[in-house]
Amino acid sequence: MPRPADVILVAPTGAGKTFAFLLPAVTRLRQSAALRHLWARRDQAGPSLLVLAPTRELAQQIHEQLQLLLPSAGPDVRSACVLGGQTVGSDPGLLGELFRGVEAIVATPGRLLNLLDKKKTHLRRLAPLDAASVPSTLRPHERGGPVLIIDEADRMLGMGFAGPVRRIMAHVPPESGTTPSRHTILCSATWGTECEALAAELSHKPVLLTVGGGNAAAAVTAGAGAGAGAGAGQTNAGSATQLTVSSTVAQKVEVIQPSAADPDAEEGRLSRLVDMLAAAGHGRDERGRKRKGKGQRAKVLVFTATKARAENLCMALQTVAIAAERIHGDRPQALRDAALAAFSTPGKGSVLVATDVAARGLHVDDIDKVVLYLLRPISMSTYPHSS
Repeated sequence: MPRPADVILVAPTGAGKTFAFLLPAVTRLRQSAALRHLWARRDQAGPSLLVLAPTRELAQQIHEQLQLLLPSAGPDVRSACVLGGQTVGSDPGLLGELFRGVEAIVATPGRLLNLLDKKKTHLRRLAPLDAASVPSTLRPHERGGPVLIIDEADRMLGMGFAGPVRRIMAHVPPESGTTPSRHTILCSATWGTECEALAAELSHKPVLLTVGGGNAAAAVTAGAGAGAGAGAGQTNAGSATQLTVSSTVAQKVEVIQPSAADPDAEEGRLSRLVDMLAAAGHGRDERGRKRKGKGQRAKVLVFTATKARAENLCMALQTVAIAAERIHGDRPQALRDAALAAFSTPGKGSVLVATDVAARGLHVDDIDKVVLYLLRPISMSTYPHSS
């Protein structure tokens, strides 16, 4: 069955990767419409499109974009968003959707594994139907096929998620033949050698596409295995990557010196951050008045390396009348959603303190300033995602 080439897509944050991988995936769903009746049971039918993302916020954002495109795939095409932070049975609406059958699932790995282990859904449709089961009257463009998408693939295929991803793929029946029919797309702003082993397991002779040239978050240099005829920005996978940051963002490093009274420079860092936010219109002046009009305050995103530091820093800012909010892995999902929604409001200046759950793929307009509160513990491989 004809299939597009597997793809590793490397592009800077904000380049439109989500739309770039969802559009061909939804096209494949539309092409698969004639095959859906061949599945013996419409109830509990597993997806033929699976999108994996590392964080709940990113999975929700991808699912929202998928919902905009899904009507073009057909009136009966359904999707589900499977997020961590909940136990099986705590969301009867989701379980009902999975029982009725969905064509697409957007998921975080842990929760999806939980549902797979408890047989609330399955991934059998990520392997194609046997060729003998497909009517010969179907034209090639009517046969579609399964699609696997992994967003933020450098993190998903690295040490943190490699095990869960392998366990998820163990639920997919092996394909017959030497050329697989599943279309696999791996996306990220950065790409490292630590991803290559698992990428080779998941994809078949992938093509490496880069967006942004020298300004991309990961500039790709073709390796010895680059295929003949590969054009600009396109090589066979197996290339080396060099981390850079966007040239459209001004980068500034401030070193806060420790002292005998402040050996860790913690007070100095906090004082400098408060001054920075005050200059951006946040907090109150000496008379207790807001420094600027509401519409003039800057939108500032502050990254910290740990959940505890995010919590403590947010509380410290609130004590000096800076209306900061925070998102991190220990916060209830409802509070994380509310904080992100408030921060994303167009034209509203606010302060959000976050761990790297907000550094991966989230789209927020009109951010004026991004602060990495303590650079030292932050991995340089994650820095381009934040910047």
